[in-house]
Formats: sequence, C-alpha cells, structure tokens
Amino acid sequence: MTSDSMEGKEFENISMEELLALYQNWTVTNPSKDSIMHTDIWMQSATYGIILILWSIVFNSMVIFLCLYSRITRHDSFYIQVVNMSVSNMMLSILVTTFVVYYDLYYWDLGDLFCKIWIVMDILLPFVTTCILCQMNLDKFVKLFRYRISHMPFKCCMIPAIVLTPWLSSITAVVPIWIKEAVTMPTPLGQCVISLSTFGAITTAIITYFIPLLIIITLTLAILINSMKAREESARNGHILTTSNVNTPSTCTSYTDSVSFPSSTSKVGGIAPLCIVNFLFFALWFPYHCICLVLPLCSELCVTDPFVINVVAWLGSSTVGVTPLVWLMDSALKRNFKKCIFRIFRQGNRHAYSMAEDTSL
Repeated sequence: MTSDSMEGKEFENISMEELLALYQNWTVTNPSKDSIMHTDIWMQSATYGIILILWSIVFNSMVIFLCLYSRITRHDSFYIQVVNMSVSNMMLSILVTTFVVYYDLYYWDLGDLFCKIWIVMDILLPFVTTCILCQMNLDKFVKLFRYRISHMPFKCCMIPAIVLTPWLSSITAVVPIWIKEAVTMPTPLGQCVISLSTFGAITTAIITYFIPLLIIITLTLAILINSMKAREESARNGHILTTSNVNTPSTCTSYTDSVSFPSSTSKVGGIAPLCIVNFLFFALWFPYHCICLVLPLCSELCVTDPFVINVVAWLGSSTVGVTPLVWLMDSALKRNFKKCIFRIFRQGNRHAYSMAEDTSL
C-alpha cells in the first residue's frame, strides 16, 4: 500500500498530530509484534485464542441444539434470537479469532484485501451481537407490555425479519464508515494495518458500543420494572403464570406467545439470563471501547501499551465463550437438556432390553 492509493483521505493532507493519532489507532486494531520484546506473550495470547475458539464452538453449538430441540423454543421469537446470537459468536470465533491466533504466531502474508475484510469483520460481528442483544431486550419488553394489555399472535413470517434485521443494520452502520473514513498509510512488511480518521474512529466507537449501551440500560430497567408489576398483578389475581407457549401448532404458521412471571426465580422466563448477558457483554467490552474512544482524542499525549491493548481486546472477545454458559442457565433450555438426556438413556435401555431378549432366545 502506498500514498498513491489512498481511500477516503489523501495522506499528504494529514497533519502531524492527526498522523500520530492514526498511528495510535493502528495499535488498537492490531499492535505490532516488534513493540513487545517477549514472544512468550504472543504464545500465551495464541494459546488463549485457541482455547476460546474451541470453547465457543462447543458451547454455542450446544445452545443452538437445545433451542432447536423443542418445538416450543424452536418457535419462540426470543430463542430464535438466542440462536442468532450463538451463530454470530461462532462466526466471530471462526472467521476472526482464528486469524488473530495466526497473526499472533506469524507475520501477515495473506494480502491487503483479506486484511481489510478481516478487520472489518472484527468490528462488524461484535456489533451484530450487540444489535441482536438490543433486539432481544426489545422483544422481552414488548412481551411484558403485551401481557399487560392483550395477547398478540406471533407469526412465523416474522422469523426472517427477526434474524436478518441485526445483520443488515450492522452492515449499514459499519461498512460506510470504514469505506469513507478509512485512511490507507504505508504498512510495514508482514503487518495487517488499517486506520480510520479521528472522526471515523470516534463515530465507530459511539455507534457500535455507547449508543447500544444506553439502549440496553433503558430496556433492562423497563423489563425489570414491568416484570415486577406483572408479578404483583399475577399474585393479586391468585394465579401464577407459566413459561409455556400455548396453542403452538405443529406447523410454523402462527401461535400465541405467552410471558412468564412465576414466583420462583428459576422460572423467570429468560429475564434473569438476559439481564446477566446484558451486564457481562457490555462490561467485558467496556475497557476496549473506552480506549478506542479516547485514543483518537488525545493524539500524541497517549502512550499505548500493546500488552494492555491485547488484554482488553481478549477480554471483550471472551464474550463468545461466556454468553452461552449464561443461556444454558435458562429454565427452558435446561428442560430441553433433561429431555434430551432422558431420551438418550431411554433409547439405550430399550436397545439393551432388546439385546437381552435376543440372547435369551
């Protein structure tokens, strides 16, 4: 890459202060190995990345299987979005973290085009998960509010919109910024570096993290307040709502989604796991996005330690392995797991009984 092939802004028109700020943005995207003397750090980073990839694939696959195992959860809008989030987590692990491990161990020799795609995917996929999480909170809030006024049917034709909306929204928000505000600079041999202008870096951090953070905080408070009100109304009426969806047909046409607010904490109907995921996801990504927001503003005054950047980046990436563990705490998924185990043992006992009959004959 040379200064003759600039994207979004000419290299010659950049001031020295902005050039230093852009260099700081480089280290956020992927710090140079030459800036760290101890190669053991990169080996440990790669080892953690490999463990995280395997962990994410196993447990996100388990969550997807359990969500699709039962007809009730398979046709529930909330668990459809849990599947969508698990798919996004697995894609982040396979398409992004895999090449982070490669870049930790070797110098980049996969070309400039794949470097751009990889870095954009590194920004895009976590934002897709963020949009899915916002949509899940909105879905839960609507169900709570809907319970207080009437029961409205959920139609199967809404599933494609539920699944595709976070992806299309993320692409629409992220890709134009990286096309218009990308600044191509001379890249050292063997490194993958793409930088944004100061405006692009700040805008990306605000759109992909801080605005969704405010939305999630607002929706979480609204969900908790409405769930407590619904629980009180249910107690006054002298009955306890159940977590099951009623009138679910065998074909995916339409059905009524009911919301649960029983007195038992273990049957909150996905509210408790959702609130935990909200907190963990944004807490783990908070240090990284704060650095991404502050670095473009302080230019040469900020000295970035590549080790710190590496740690906070892995801290945020750990959400792909943490969130599926929380979803497995959901009461409906635990019931599906017990049903699956029971069916396996029952089939095993039947097979053993038939073998014993054949032997006796």
